[in-house]
Order: sequence, then structure tokens, then C-alpha cells
Amino acid sequence: VARTEKGGESFYVRDLANAFDSSYSGGTVTLLRDISGGGQSIINGSFQLNTDGHTVHFRGDPSLILQNGTFRVNGSISAGGTLFMVRGGSLVLEAGIFTATKCAYVDGGKLEIPENASVTLNAYNSPYASTLIVNSGRAELRGGSFTAGEKAIAIGAHSGTVKLSTLLAQGYCFSHNGEPQDLGERVWFKKDLKVEKCTSHRANPWTTTETTHSGTCIYCKTEITEDPHIYSSDQDPICDICGYERDIGHQHAWGGWQSDRYGHWRVCTAVDCSLESEHEEHTHRLGIAICATCGNISFHNHSWLS
Repeated sequence: VARTEKGGESFYVRDLANAFDSSYSGGTVTLLRDISGGGQSIINGSFQLNTDGHTVHFRGDPSLILQNGTFRVNGSISAGGTLFMVRGGSLVLEAGIFTATKCAYVDGGKLEIPENASVTLNAYNSPYASTLIVNSGRAELRGGSFTAGEKAIAIGAHSGTVKLSTLLAQGYCFSHNGEPQDLGERVWFKKDLKVEKCTSHRANPWTTTETTHSGTCIYCKTEITEDPHIYSSDQDPICDICGYERDIGHQHAWGGWQSDRYGHWRVCTAVDCSLESEHEEHTHRLGIAICATCGNISFHNHSWLS
């Protein structure tokens, strides 16, 4: 069924559970054929599991029980019940699609998904299904997608001290349909989620000065300390990040209309300001070739009827 490699030696086993014997701790387990069925495998020690492209479906509930050590998994696996039960140690999902009624149940120890890891946890569409439940212990998520049917829960926390926001590594956030999510004190979320690097820090409230803003990001809990305001232009009065409004020093003095064949605009004539107003379309009245706003004359070539 599998080959365990350790210290330059290879050991072959007929039952996957035997591949995780503590005497092989520190080894790499590679599957040699598809697996369907099977009971429980208890992991006591550190192992790397590679499915090597084989189809794996477990019937044991839970199927893989981590007691201690570091268990790294690379490859897709499915189960009828709970796939991973983490009671101690660290479960590291490096790559693969993991499908089960409960993909991972953390009841001690830690679940890790590295940054940019191609990992999807997919829960069956049933009322008791979930991709990830953290009862005790913790998670350190830097990547991964969590998908669940309408009846299932994407991610949940059963402990009073564990919130969804505490499952993220520093600087990372949950997103749904490409939008970062402020999950606050929530302990469960039913819609699909993805974990990614937070690039749109937002605080509520912001603490501002004339030049900086500070606060705690509502998405990733990063502390933002005196970051400079960001404006889209020298004459933009509103900070793009925190909304701080600055005094730009003058009222715009708009010059005469400028135009092209498509529209018209004006330019500020104040010293050290060349801001253009919004470009607007010409307002030609029916049968009149002169724009009623800027006076632009529209020309066209007649197409005469024969």
C-alpha cells in the first residue's frame, strides 16, 4: 500500500496505519496504489504523507488522528466522516483537495496552511458538515480555500476563547468573493472563504494626525502605526485609506473651457495647480452643431441620398 523512507532506508507496508508507526517518525510515506475504505490511522510522530496522485477515500471516522509530532500532507484525500482529527502536534496541509463531512477537527494541537498553498477544504452539503472546526488548540492560516454547501458551515469555532479572527496568521485575512471580511467576534461562517495576505488595511476607528493615520486593521488585526496619508493627486483633499480631509490650500480658479471632439473640461489656473475638472460630453442640441456649454463646433461629412 505504501512505502516509508527514513534515513536512506525504505520500508513497505500492507496497511497504511503501519506506515505511521512511531519507529518510523521523521520518515516520508508515499502511497503506491489507490486506497478505498480502511479504518483509523493514529499518528504518533512526525511524517510527510504524499499520495503521489493516487485516489484516497477513508471510511474510518475519524480517519487520520494526530496525537503528536508534525504531520505534513501533500495530495488529495476524501472521507465519509471526519478526515483529520488533531488532538496534539501540528497538521500542515501543503497541497491537495480534502473532502469530508468534517475535513479537519482541531481538539488540541494546531492546523497550519502555508502561504500560497494550493489547498481546498470541501465539506459535503449536509447540516452537520464543515470544512474546519476548532474546539481547542489553534490554527495558523496563511492560505487555503474553504468551500461548503448551503446546509454546511465553512468554518466554525466551538470554544469560547476561539474566534474566527484568531485562526489567522498575523497579516492575513478571510475573503469572500474577492472582498476582505471583517468577521469580528464571529464563531462561524457559512459562506465560502479564502485566506490571503491582507493588502487593504482598514481600521474602525482611525486615529489621525495631519500627516498620518493609526489603528488596528479590522480584517487581519495588524497594528498600523503612523502610516502616511495617501492621496490620488496633489490636489486630492481626502486620504484614500482613512478618509482624513486635508486643507489643500486654495479654492480652484477654473479657467476657460477646453475641448476636443469628444468633450470639454477646464483647468485650474491657481499657482502650483494644474488640476483638470471632470471631462464631460458635449451637449449638442438636435440640429445644432454648437455645444451649448463650451461652444465647440461639431463637424461631419454629409452622406447624400442618391
